[in-house]
Amino acid sequence: MYEVRIADQVLKRLKRLPPKHRRPVWERIKALQENPRPQDFRQLRGVQGYRITVGEYRYSIP
Repeated sequence: MYEVRIADQVLKRLKRLPPKHRRPVWERIKALQENPRPQDFRQLRGVQGYRITVGEYRYSIP
C-alpha cells in the first residue's frame, strides 16, 4: 500500500465541491493508495506530473 499525502489546499477545495461530486473525488483519491497509476492516469505535457479524471474534474499529481 502506498501513502497518499494531501495538501491543506486540496482539502479546502474538496470541501467546497458540491456533495454529489465530493464523494467520488475523495474515493478516487483514496484509491490511489492501492493503485497509484490507474488506467486513466496521464502524464502532463510541458510540466512534471500526472493527472487523473473524476467525472468533469481533473486533478494533477506532482
